[in-house]
Amino acid sequence: MSIVNQMSIFVEPGSYQSEIIRAVVALKGAECRVVEVSTPSVQAQIASLTHYSELPLLVDREVTLNGLDMILEFLDDRYPAPSLLPHTPVSRANARMTLRRIETEMFVSLARATDGDQAAKRDLEDTLEALGNLFFKASFLCSESMSIADVAFTVFLKRCAEQSVNTQRNPLLTKYFNAMYQQPMFAELRGTAKAA
Repeated sequence: MSIVNQMSIFVEPGSYQSEIIRAVVALKGAECRVVEVSTPSVQAQIASLTHYSELPLLVDREVTLNGLDMILEFLDDRYPAPSLLPHTPVSRANARMTLRRIETEMFVSLARATDGDQAAKRDLEDTLEALGNLFFKASFLCSESMSIADVAFTVFLKRCAEQSVNTQRNPLLTKYFNAMYQQPMFAELRGTAKAA
């Protein structure tokens, strides 16, 4: 028996996964609720009912999924327009791999930089400067249209700026971020009302 009567995604408050999921839900106009799980007792209650304790966690009538990548792919399948996975197999694989690298490498580097590791901060700034060159001919990371990787990368860049990691050494990266961050799907992150 499901613990919810509509699709719900349980997230850790303030996590980057929460921000990415909220942006995708907003873009797709998905009929689901994003629930912040702020106490261990609530998380334990969810785990006892679903057999999953790791957040983020999606619970729907017939499915329970954990892990950012699986949740984003499920949302893209469930709400196909606009698609956040490219149409060709190679481009889809690249988007998935880029999302994984952002999550397992770049957010980890940002955490080290946030903890005061100056070498990690310099390396991150150098990496971002080099990555900006990707946008010399392309508007998006992995394909000709926005993908799940672009959503994650935009949240990553926002968090870098919040932690005083210089994201503006390459004007192409700055232009990309500004264009992405002004998308209506990021209105909640900007602290503005959603455009009508």
